This record gives sequence, C-alpha cells and structure tokens, in this order.
Amino acid sequence: MSASPERSGSFRSLLAVAAAVMVVALGVAAARSYRELKEIRKRETTLIEGLKESRERSEEMREEIDLVLTDPATLERLAREDLGLVRPQDVVVLLPPD
Repeated sequence: MSASPERSGSFRSLLAVAAAVMVVALGVAAARSYRELKEIRKRETTLIEGLKESRERSEEMREEIDLVLTDPATLERLAREDLGLVRPQDVVVLLPPD
C-alpha cells in the first residue's frame, strides 16, 4: 500500500520546510560563531600588543635599574631630579610659587 498523493506531497513540503529551517538555523549559528571568532581575534591582537609594550617597558626598566646600580653619575642625576638632593657646595635658589 502506498500513501495517497496528497499525503505524500504534504510530507515532502513539510520536509522541505524543515530542511529550510535547519539551513537558516545553521546559517545564523555560523554567522554568530564567525562574529564571536572575529571579536576574539581582535581581543587577542590587543592583548598581544599590550604584552609587547609591557615587555619593552620592562626591558627599559631593567636597563635603568642596571644603570642606577652600576653608574654613579646616573644615580646622582636621579637623586637630584627625583629627590631634590644637592651637594654641599651647590647654591640653591628658591623661587616664589606662581
């Protein structure tokens, strides 16, 4: 016994609609996944750039520490600039505030 032509036609239509819904759902999921992947890659790029900048700054600080520990002139310059220290023979001129 075979199904009636009307029943067979409606089943095929229903199957086609279900397949179309599945294709659309997969398309939406793929688009969402692509957008999320794009955002993740952008974030990764930002983090890599930040890491590179941090490493460069760390290297600069290591070099500065090395100079402070090994170069007396650098240590004196920093003491004068950052701490306001002066030698006994220096003349200090105090200016009024603006």
